[in-house]
Amino acid sequence: MSISDLETGQLHTFADFAAAAVPKNIAGVYTIWQGGRFVYVGIGGTRIRYTEPDDEAQPSRPVEGLHGRLKQHRNGDRSGDKFCIYVCDRFVLPSLTPDEIERVGTGDLSLDKLTRDWIHAHLAFRYIRTHSGDEARKIENEVKAGALTAGKPFLNPSP
Repeated sequence: MSISDLETGQLHTFADFAAAAVPKNIAGVYTIWQGGRFVYVGIGGTRIRYTEPDDEAQPSRPVEGLHGRLKQHRNGDRSGDKFCIYVCDRFVLPSLTPDEIERVGTGDLSLDKLTRDWIHAHLAFRYIRTHSGDEARKIENEVKAGALTAGKPFLNPSP
């Protein structure tokens, strides 16, 4: 896989995340798209620590890595997830009616659910594997700076 696959590789929808079959136990870089608009670049699996189990009968537990990061975004939970906060701030909040804003304030409507629904309805992703977290970070920084023909990502460009 190469950096160009982040722009031209297979596109996977968040709504059908399971079909993407993102492997666990890997580091990698991903790009997120709204149709042809390049929205975000990120990394996952930078601190994967694989250890053999002590008991040979017990299978090792896979760590989430890149898979876990994309799954976190798919869930729409804003707590601890800058991507979901950006999506909520830039896409979801401007689309709310005054009645919906009031319902959020009373707790009858969840911003996390609205964010998750918006992500599922509008966004898709591409990813590449990397050999290490350091390699992933380097590629992410290049992409943030405009290495793809699509230019810099809308939500998290480098200055």
